[in-house]
Amino acid sequence: MAEPRSVSARWLPAAAAVLLAVVGWVLLGPKAAPPSPPPAPAPTVAEAEPDLAAAGAAELRPLPGEGPIVVELRSLGADDQADRLVRIDGELRGRVLGEGGEPRPHALLRVRGGPQDGLEAEADAEGAFRLIGLLPGTHLIEIRAGGFTAVRQQRVLAHGPTRREFIVGRAIPLALEVHGHDGEPLAGARVDLGAGGEVLETGEDGLVLFPAVPRGPRVVVAVSAPEHVPLRQELNLMPRNPGGAPVRIDLPRGGRIRGRVKSWPGPPLPVVTIVPREDRPGSWSVAWDTWHQLPIDPDGWFELKGVPPTRVVDVRVFHPGGVAEPEMRSVRAGVETPTTVVFNIIRRDTRISGRVVDPDGRPVPGARVVLEAADPAAVLGRLYPGLAQGPVAAVLPTPAALRREVRADGAGRFDFDYGDHPPGSGHLLLRASKEGYAAASSLVRNARSNFSLVLRPVPRDAEIVLRLPPGAAAPPVEWWLDGRRLDRDGPRLGPVDRGHYEVRVLRGDEELLPRQVLSAEPRLELELG
Repeated sequence: MAEPRSVSARWLPAAAAVLLAVVGWVLLGPKAAPPSPPPAPAPTVAEAEPDLAAAGAAELRPLPGEGPIVVELRSLGADDQADRLVRIDGELRGRVLGEGGEPRPHALLRVRGGPQDGLEAEADAEGAFRLIGLLPGTHLIEIRAGGFTAVRQQRVLAHGPTRREFIVGRAIPLALEVHGHDGEPLAGARVDLGAGGEVLETGEDGLVLFPAVPRGPRVVVAVSAPEHVPLRQELNLMPRNPGGAPVRIDLPRGGRIRGRVKSWPGPPLPVVTIVPREDRPGSWSVAWDTWHQLPIDPDGWFELKGVPPTRVVDVRVFHPGGVAEPEMRSVRAGVETPTTVVFNIIRRDTRISGRVVDPDGRPVPGARVVLEAADPAAVLGRLYPGLAQGPVAAVLPTPAALRREVRADGAGRFDFDYGDHPPGSGHLLLRASKEGYAAASSLVRNARSNFSLVLRPVPRDAEIVLRLPPGAAAPPVEWWLDGRRLDRDGPRLGPVDRGHYEVRVLRGDEELLPRQVLSAEPRLELELG
């Protein structure tokens, strides 16, 4: 052990003076507080979910816009290119209200019929709703609110959100009086409120009584009868005289179109659809969806009855395994004698085929393979010129050119005919998916027989977290995935599949995060501001 160093003698007086001073301050000065114990180490705590509700309770800086934060997600799977998504930008916003303007909280809205049948949204506590990803055109919307079910008709614009307040009031009795084209009361006419309830028939006096119909300014009533044009009429049931005279509805005389498909490449049976060349919206409209997706009989014949003889209609026949020749017939229905049309379904060389495999090249049988138009609105406009020439009251049809779907066979093979895809309507998207795998897709611009779609196993352990700017108040959050609202209202979504997502965040008309492709591998944080 080293010897201690000695202190020089000349420093001893100074050291003694300092020591005396310290002792005096301790005895005579103010009492000092006992020393604090060293701070305990902070415990390790798992990251807490952002408390948006607590932040919103304080007087904080509001975010731009009104209403909830809406997070729109579209799954890209293993791809990171937004052009692999079908682009549908139509949107319907508004509120569901009672007849006095009171909100109908948590009303359920659902598209009925057409290419987007089943698309739905739920209103919030204030009755506000948002249906996204709607094709431009006319849709039937079923509304369940306040214990009632009602159907309303709405045309969605191609650009920007379409706004509508749906009124679902208290139930009142409704009497209808149906007359035929000769002006006489029409017995046996079928009357439907479009709400999934009982369809009533008129008596000998042409009358029918619905005991309970939810009030509203535009209540949809559908009426049909043999040899007459089926109509869909909007009635104003808001005036407060429900016990008044029956509402009269006159049905025009209908015509007939008779046709035959001479040949087609195996099952299923071809289907027939007609759309008017022109049909402007009004208080009443022809129920054109009466003649959508009608199968032919096993011998190839079909007959369309009640078609308005005063309108030019486009007749098309569809089959998943081929395309029709001719592609379309534009005719008027005959009254005394039916107008006749003839088609053949031809299997062409315009085919898309290939295999679905895993990363090792093994087939993935049973994978769902979809071939669909990247721009459905453009396809509808090309197939049916009437839909592209202006607002049409006809509910949108569902031609095979919009979307075809098959299951990969035991060897992972698939095959499509896309010869009816109209030129000038954009490209096609080929997409394969199966639970437990990341979806794979490819752009299709011409016929090919060697597509290989590789499905890679993907864990479902990713999460997406919304982060607000410091000091920002926090409204509720809505999560939407692939056009459908999820049952989640907090700032964190998970677990979801790992992979790429197209993300957009809105609040009312304000865009908080512009549309972009981001990756959840396995965590994705969305920073707002």
